[in-house]
Amino acid sequence: MVGVKSVFLLYHGANLGAIHDITIRLEQLQAADDNYYIMTRCLLELANQAYDIFVSSEVEEKRKLIKLVLQNLRIEGENVLYNAHKPLVN
Repeated sequence: MVGVKSVFLLYHGANLGAIHDITIRLEQLQAADDNYYIMTRCLLELANQAYDIFVSSEVEEKRKLIKLVLQNLRIEGENVLYNAHKPLVN
């Protein structure tokens, strides 16, 4: 009977370790999920305020923003042209 008890304790200890590891991983995933939603909310709030921020910016700041957003801006005659790129595509 002592052998069965020691085998049980061995497996029980291994299972407790696995449960602990899984719990830690689950907490990490939950934190990452929470951070994703916080960052998304902040980005959407910034996007909602983009026009007001642009309008209230100094000329040099506007120039930098336009250059960043429209990196391939060009003027042909009286027309301002640019090529739009798909976001997050390399």
